[in-house]
Amino acid sequence: MSAYITRVAYDKGYISSDSVSEFSPEELTQSAGHAPASLVFGGNARESSIRARKLLGWSPSRGSIWDEIPQAVESEAARLNVTKKEP
Repeated sequence: MSAYITRVAYDKGYISSDSVSEFSPEELTQSAGHAPASLVFGGNARESSIRARKLLGWSPSRGSIWDEIPQAVESEAARLNVTKKEP
């Protein structure tokens, strides 16, 4: 996901590189100030909403999170007053 967010920000001209840095568990812990930061930042939680679908009759009606990322990048750039880089 971080690679996709970075790519969108790069394609939109907000950042000058589309490369993503990787951090070691030790670097994450030092940056976050608590252990085990690698579990928080490196976690992979996937849910399928079985209970909500089965018990409540819920059905997703909007796009996926991937569809939201371009708008989120635009929104954050505006919120942070980030301007587009010169080509």
